[in-house]
Amino acid sequence: MPTLDQSHLQSSVLLVSDQSLAGSRFGFDWIPPNKSAIKALSGLQHDVIVLPLSLLMTNEARHEIFLARQKKPFLQIVLLDEPQVARDHLIEIHNQFQICEVLPNMDLVPFENSLVRALEISQSMKQDFELENLIETQNERLNELYRDLEDRVEKRQRSLEESRRKTAVASLRWQLLREATTSIHEALSVGEIEKKLNEVLAGPLALSALRIFFKPQDQIFSQQLRSNSSVTSFQSPLFREQQALGSAFFLRDGGRPYLKEETDFLLRISDTISLSLDRLGHLQQAETLREQWQATFNAIKDPLVLIDENFEVRQANSSARARQKSDSKYCYQMLFQRESPCLGCERGQNFRMESRSEILDITSQRLDQLYFHIYHDISDQVRMERKILETARMAELGTIGSSIAHELNNPLGGVLSFVQLIQMDLKKDDPIAADLAEMEAGVKRCRDIIENLLGFTRNPDVDQVIEFDLREAFNRSFKIIDLQIKTKNIEIKTRFPKTSAPVIGHLNLLSQALKNLLQLSIDSILEKSQSQQAFAGVIEAEILSKDNEWRVEIIDNGPGQGRRNSLQYSISSQIIHEHGGALELITQPRRMTQAKFSLPKP
Repeated sequence: MPTLDQSHLQSSVLLVSDQSLAGSRFGFDWIPPNKSAIKALSGLQHDVIVLPLSLLMTNEARHEIFLARQKKPFLQIVLLDEPQVARDHLIEIHNQFQICEVLPNMDLVPFENSLVRALEISQSMKQDFELENLIETQNERLNELYRDLEDRVEKRQRSLEESRRKTAVASLRWQLLREATTSIHEALSVGEIEKKLNEVLAGPLALSALRIFFKPQDQIFSQQLRSNSSVTSFQSPLFREQQALGSAFFLRDGGRPYLKEETDFLLRISDTISLSLDRLGHLQQAETLREQWQATFNAIKDPLVLIDENFEVRQANSSARARQKSDSKYCYQMLFQRESPCLGCERGQNFRMESRSEILDITSQRLDQLYFHIYHDISDQVRMERKILETARMAELGTIGSSIAHELNNPLGGVLSFVQLIQMDLKKDDPIAADLAEMEAGVKRCRDIIENLLGFTRNPDVDQVIEFDLREAFNRSFKIIDLQIKTKNIEIKTRFPKTSAPVIGHLNLLSQALKNLLQLSIDSILEKSQSQQAFAGVIEAEILSKDNEWRVEIIDNGPGQGRRNSLQYSISSQIIHEHGGALELITQPRRMTQAKFSLPKP
C-alpha cells in the first residue's frame, strides 16, 4: 500500500493508523499518526478519513480537521475506538465533528463495510452538495434571468412609454410645424411672420415673444438678451443659399431652459422662416418692379391701354382710368362711353379718330395676343393749326384791307373837299344843304373807319408808349365792329366814367386786345343765335375806378366754351399782361360770360 506525501494524494480514503491493514481490497492511503500526519490533515483531498480517537483529541488535529471540513463539507470521519479514552470525550468529538462511524477494531470485513458506508455517505453528500450547488447555481441563474427579464420588460415598458411620448410629441410637433408653415407662408411681411408664429407657438412652447432681426441688428439684440436674466432665449440662424441673413429669437420667461427636442423643432421652424424670407424678398423685388413699371406706365400723360382681341382692357394707366365714367371692361366703354367698338378702329395700325369734342391720334402695336394703344389728343394742335391758317388769312386780308384803305383814302379826301366846296357856295336855306351836310358826315365817318383800320394794320413796333384815355381804346374797337353789331341785331351797353380814364401803354395794341374780346363775344352770340332764332344778343362794357387801378369788364349772354383756347383770347391775354394786367374769363352756364382785367393808373 502506498504512503501519502504532501505532494501526491491519489486515493479517496486516508488511513491514519499504526498498522497499514494489508490484504484490503480497497486502495487507500495510509500514514502513521505523527506530527506530519496532523499537518497534512488541512490539505486533505480524500472523501473519507480514518484516524484514531486519541489523535483527534489533540487540539492541532481538531483544528486541521475543522479546516478540512470547511473545504470539503462532505468529508466523512471514521474513528478507531480506543478503550483508554473516556466516553465523554467520544461524545464531545461526535457532537463537534458529526462522526460517520466509530470502529471498535480494525477487523478487515467490518472495516471495509464501514468504509463502503462512509464512501456512500460522502458520495451522497457530495452529490447532494453538488446538486444543491447546481440548484443554487440554477436558481441564481434563473434569478439573474428573471432579473434580466424584468429589466428588459421594464426597459421595454419605458421604451414603449418613451415611444408613445415621442409619438405624441412628434404628432404635436408635426401639427405645430404644419400650422407654423402655413402661417409663415400666408404672411406678407416680417412683422406678420412674427405675429402669426407667436400665436401658433405661444401655448405649446410657452413663448412670450418671437423676433426676427437681420444682420447686424441680430448681434446687437443678442447682446441685449445676455444682460437680461429674466428671459430665456434661443437664437436660431437664418440662411439663404448659404448666406447668413440674420437670426430668429424665440423668447420665454426665465427659469425654463429649452430642451434639445424643442431646439431641434425650432431649427426646423427657422428653416421655414428662411425660405419665407427668401420668398418675401422675391415678392418685394417683384412688387418693386411692378410699382416701377406701373409708375412708368402711369407717368405717360396720354391714355394708354392694353386690349385683347375682344376689345377687353387688360391694363390701363391713370390717364385712361380718368376718362372712365363707370365700371367697364371694354376700351370703347372706358374711353368713349360707347356701347360698340369705335368706327374706324384699326388695331395694329396707326389711325386718327375725330369727334365733336376731340381729335385723337392712336398708335397701335400688336404684342402677341394683345394690342398696345396710345391715345394722343391733338385737338389743341389741330385747332391751333386751323387758327394759324385763319390768322394767316386774316393777316392777308389785313394787308389787302390796308392797301384798299390807302387807295380809298385819297378819293374820300377828294369827295370830302368837293362836298365842303359845294357847301361853301350854297346858301344856308338851300334845299340841298341838309343833304350835303349828311354826305359830309358820311364821308367823315368813312374816313375815320379807314384811319382805324390803318391803325390796326400798322406795325406795333412803331407804336409809342403814351398816356391815353381807356375810353378812346374802346371807341376805336367799337368802330371796327360797328357794322357787325348793327347787321346782327346785337346791343352794346357801355358804362364809362364821365371823365377821362388815363392809362399808359400802346393805344393801338390795347385797342386790338379789346377788339378781340368784343369779337369773341359777338362770335359766341352769333353761335347761340343759330340754335335760338329769337335770341337777342347783349354786350356790356364797363370801366370802374378802384383805388389805383381801372377795372374793365366785358359781359355778354353768349356761351363761353372754347374761348380760352382761341388765338384771339391768347393775343388779348398777352397784350393785357404786357400792360400790367391779368385777363380772367368767368363762365356761368346758361347765363353769361364775363371777361375782366385791371390796369394800373398812371
